[in-house]
Amino acid sequence: MSYFFRNARAATNAAKAARASGVGAPPLSSIQQDYGAIGRQSAQLLQELVALPGEKRFGDRHISVPVRLVMREST
Repeated sequence: MSYFFRNARAATNAAKAARASGVGAPPLSSIQQDYGAIGRQSAQLLQELVALPGEKRFGDRHISVPVRLVMREST
């Protein structure tokens, strides 16, 4: 059985509740994000948007920042 949580806090709370009920829970696998890279990409995008004329600011844009899967016992 697999569970997916929106954020680390929700996953941690679910694991604590499972342990408290006696069910137990293995350490959870997670995705590690590079927050520095996300911040740099955001700042660069903001600078580019400010430099563009108003009518060109609203185009489609896809930016991806690599993540890393941290495997633990729950995987």
